[in-house]
Amino acid sequence: FEKKRFFDLIKIVAHNIEQEMTKTFSSYYTRKDCYQVMRMIPERTTEVKLVNNDTLLVKIKDLGADRINQIAQRFLTEINNIGGRTLDKFWLKPSFNVELEE
Repeated sequence: FEKKRFFDLIKIVAHNIEQEMTKTFSSYYTRKDCYQVMRMIPERTTEVKLVNNDTLLVKIKDLGADRINQIAQRFLTEINNIGGRTLDKFWLKPSFNVELEE
């Protein structure tokens, strides 16, 4: 019973975060575009590496269509500009980027 409540809580928190991010970026993009890009990004992470012992570089694989890649890159640039840090003892600065196929 407790496990189910815990997972339900995680789902609620994830949903609320998704809604807030969509609201934040909806002034730049349509809700549909925001939602589509946010759903694709976690599935497309191809490489995560540590740079200069303080930056966590996260590369996202090409999302297919140029329009979606552009939206994703702008979206990730906005997230990069927020300037957050990881909450672990290393306090790394994440940096996200779309890696386009050539």
